Amino acid sequence: MMGPSGGPYTVQVDDGSPMAFDAKGEYLTPRTLLYRCTGLGPGPHKVRMVNTPFHGQTLGIDYAVALRPPPCVFYSATRLCSPAEGIAFYL
Repeated sequence: MMGPSGGPYTVQVDDGSPMAFDAKGEYLTPRTLLYRCTGLGPGPHKVRMVNTPFHGQTLGIDYAVALRPPPCVFYSATRLCSPAEGIAFYL
C-alpha cells in the first residue's frame, strides 16, 4: 500500500539484482500494485521484498498473489498461449 508514511523498498526475484521502488504517496492508497513480475519459467521461484526505510517509514503489503497462466490450447496445429508464460507475482 502507498501513503504518506510509505518509504523505499527493494524487490529481488530469484538470483536477479534487487530493484528499488518507493511506496511514498500523498494519500493512503490500499490495494496498490507495488510490484509485478511475469514471464518466469516453470518451477519454484523466490521473491524477496525488503523495506529500506529512512526515519521510520513503513512498507505495508495488503496481499500477494502468485498466478499460473492458463494452459495452452491446441486448435489443429495452432498453439494458443498466454503471452507471458510462467508465473506472475502481484504484490
